[in-house]
Amino acid sequence: GVLLAQDCFPASSSEALISQALSATRTTRDLSRLRASISVFIGLLRWPGVIRRQAMEVLLQFLGYSFPTVRQATAQALYIRLLEESSDFDLRSSPTHDDADQQHVVPAEQLAEASELVSITPWSTDNEEVLSAALRKMYEAFRIDLPQGGQSMLAPRKTKEATQQPKESEYADLVRENHY
Repeated sequence: GVLLAQDCFPASSSEALISQALSATRTTRDLSRLRASISVFIGLLRWPGVIRRQAMEVLLQFLGYSFPTVRQATAQALYIRLLEESSDFDLRSSPTHDDADQQHVVPAEQLAEASELVSITPWSTDNEEVLSAALRKMYEAFRIDLPQGGQSMLAPRKTKEATQQPKESEYADLVRENHY
């Protein structure tokens, strides 16, 4: 994170860095690793294109994480980073400037609203309704689709039926059908 903050990291290595950072944080529940990765993802917002979009997606997922300290640290770092932006925030995946891809450019006014939302939301609360509403607004502001899985509180939850083991009668029927 320090090299990124001091602009000492080469842009040519950003893809490798985001790949490593994603693999290091994808399934971990280690708070120190998660908190340390926040500065890396914030630093990766420096480069427009796919890298910036992926970094923003991860940061938004961190805002919806189950650990309040991760949410709070992410919000603080993201707020400071958004204050540095003085114009539109380009989250396009490709460097082309197509009109169809223009929807992924966040106007400066909307960026200011997102920045305000980050600063006024109590990210350390356990009130999921407040957090979910703020998080949905953040995803909407940055024009990023809601997560379909992972650790975010907005990700669809597995129902108890989907996670239950087969019942005894189902197992017995399986054994009987296969003549064991």
